[in-house]
Amino acid sequence: MVEEQFFESLEEQAEGERRLLTAEAERAAEDILKEARAEMTRKREKRLRAAQAEVRTAQAKILNSARLDARRIVLKAVHRLSEEALDSLSKEVEQLHLREDYTLILERLFDECTIPCGARITCRRSDRGLLEEVARKRGHSPRFEEGDIPLGGFTVLSADGRFVQSNTFEDRIHRARPRLLMALAGQLLPEGTERGLEDG
Repeated sequence: MVEEQFFESLEEQAEGERRLLTAEAERAAEDILKEARAEMTRKREKRLRAAQAEVRTAQAKILNSARLDARRIVLKAVHRLSEEALDSLSKEVEQLHLREDYTLILERLFDECTIPCGARITCRRSDRGLLEEVARKRGHSPRFEEGDIPLGGFTVLSADGRFVQSNTFEDRIHRARPRLLMALAGQLLPEGTERGLEDG
């Protein structure tokens, strides 16, 4: 009887310990499972953030490339339109000699120049008579020569050859070209794009 009680007590103790160990193992397994799930979630979120960052970077690159392409297209169009406008201006200048106020235009050009003593003025044949008259009116007596000046106007050369002033219409258009291009760009381009016109 005592032996039976002893063995029953041992069995009860063993059963209690087994239950305790089983409960601890279940808790440990549950903790491991929770940690594994949390780690999987962390890794998944990290991969998702990395993928989202890659997508944003790719989108930014595509958008920047598209903006640059659009800017190039706009600038090419503005350059083309500007060149056409300057060509048109040159054609209009070619016809200046047909205007009634052409003499006044030549007078203004002459008045803008410094005419040193003994200067030589080169102009096209059709303008020579008008310019000689303007020079007489202004009290100057330069030597006149005819030269190849397609659009009109004239050049002034001092007697010693050190002072040259070009007041041809062609040179005036050339000197005004940057300002004309910027003015045209201001009218044709969206605000803030004009700077690209200089870059070409």
